[in-house]
This record gives sequence, C-alpha cells and structure tokens, in this order.
Amino acid sequence: MFLQGSYCNDTNVYAESDVDIVICLKTLFYHDLTLISEREQAAFQNTFGTTNESVLTFKPQVLAHLQRSFGAIVRSETKAIKIPGAGDSTEC
Repeated sequence: MFLQGSYCNDTNVYAESDVDIVICLKTLFYHDLTLISEREQAAFQNTFGTTNESVLTFKPQVLAHLQRSFGAIVRSETKAIKIPGAGDSTEC
C-alpha cells in the first residue's frame, strides 16, 4: 500500500482534496503452459501451485473488507473504491 496523487506530492488544497491510496497486488502472474510438455507443466504446478485468486477477484475482496471496516458508505466505482470523508474528523 502506498499514497499517490496530490496528497502524496504535498500539492493538495485543504478541504478540496482527496487521498489516493494504492493497494498493489504483487503475488499474481499470468502464464501460458500450452507450449510446454505435460512433464514441464507438472513441474511448473509443483513449483508455483495453483490458485483461484485473480485480478478479477482482488477488487471485490478489497471492497468487502473495506465495507466490513467502514460500512455501507464504501462504494465501488469504475476505476476505484471510494470512501467519503467524514468532514473535519480527526478520527482514524
């Protein structure tokens, strides 16, 4: 996780800015085993294993966790998940 955008760059305008937080998934990679032998495919599976995780399941998992933590105010949008601010609250 890391900050991005105006808040991170210290160019934000007080009361008119949002905080962009990036959650980066580094544990997945795509592969194509169709061009290697069954023996090589088995060796690959033994080394790297299999998983049902995917980029398509990552955002819904993050959304569900945030909704459990912050409630129904959390909403999924096209590119991001939004959590509306709570005004001048200093609560974290």
